[in-house]
Amino acid sequence: MNEMSGLVGAPNVLGVRRRSLAGASVLSAVVAVIADQPSRAIDLVWLAVAVGAIVVWASAERRSTVVLALVVGGAVVGLGVTGGEDLEGGLFQSVVAAIAVGWRGGDGRSPLIQGAALALAPLVGNLIGASSDWEWIYWTGGVLLCWQMGHLAARLESSVREIEVARDALADAARREDRQRVAGEVHDLLGHSLTGMLLAVGGAKQALDEHPDQSREALEQAESIGRQAFDELRSLVRGLQSTIPTASDPPLPTGADLQHLCDDLARRYPWIEVETRGDLGSLDALVAVNAHRITQEATTNLLRHGAGDHGRVEVVRGPRALAIRTSNALRDAPSGRNAPGFGLAGMAERAKALDGELRAGPVDDRWELDCRIPL
Repeated sequence: MNEMSGLVGAPNVLGVRRRSLAGASVLSAVVAVIADQPSRAIDLVWLAVAVGAIVVWASAERRSTVVLALVVGGAVVGLGVTGGEDLEGGLFQSVVAAIAVGWRGGDGRSPLIQGAALALAPLVGNLIGASSDWEWIYWTGGVLLCWQMGHLAARLESSVREIEVARDALADAARREDRQRVAGEVHDLLGHSLTGMLLAVGGAKQALDEHPDQSREALEQAESIGRQAFDELRSLVRGLQSTIPTASDPPLPTGADLQHLCDDLARRYPWIEVETRGDLGSLDALVAVNAHRITQEATTNLLRHGAGDHGRVEVVRGPRALAIRTSNALRDAPSGRNAPGFGLAGMAERAKALDGELRAGPVDDRWELDCRIPL
């Protein structure tokens, strides 16, 4: 916790501040008595009343700045009435009380009225006492200035509290976003591979008795997909363990990887018609990463929900945009109700981040996805 946070958030520190005001009050009174040596007991009484009010306010559980302003202001007026204007320590008590009122008096008109009462106390006492010493007017300006200082301190503390709340909210949002990003990466990474493995294992099971060679080939394909997924997952976890990029971090997908994804899809699943046009290898890095993830998730949905039926995947790089389209038979359409970062919602967010758009839904008897990313 930083220093400003500690000053605002810790009640014991606020207690130290209040005790500091009480200490300043007592110290100024002692210095005034030693320096001015008042000859009348009534002056000491008024001084003691003012100091006592500040000390009680600083140490009490329930504090009222209204009572503090009335008592200290009354004591200062009393000093003026009885002719104790030479006891400067008594006037200084109105300065200490003004700081307390400005600091802890709260909002609205009440602290302003309390500060004005403390500021006028020296003048009122001077006028009632019919004193010719107009130096008391300078104390009025000093009291107002100190009240403003206390008020600014309170505003500063309030601003720091608001900053701390905003900082904590931003930290929570960053942690949620980070967890969401990790979950989305794992989902995008494993969803495609696991779907391919399940299809390969399912095909091997069906061909086990009549076509053992095809069954063996399908199992080898599932093993290859599983090993590749495991290596990618291990690289992803290794990269997440450090916030500093290193040479061993997993490389991000490129345009060449997007082309390889489409070629691999056509090779493994002959019932899917795959078409690519344009130079995908020279795509911008940011576009390539998101296009690869979108295509990967879109084909995962196609494999999961349209396996065995005719499907189509088209990735076309045009002069102004990259188009990704998939189509499969409408059996059990993928749900768009997943949390952000997953499925259709995750693909839509990736497209939107690049000023693109993604539409997906049933068209006649097929499920179609159309994504366009400007280049």
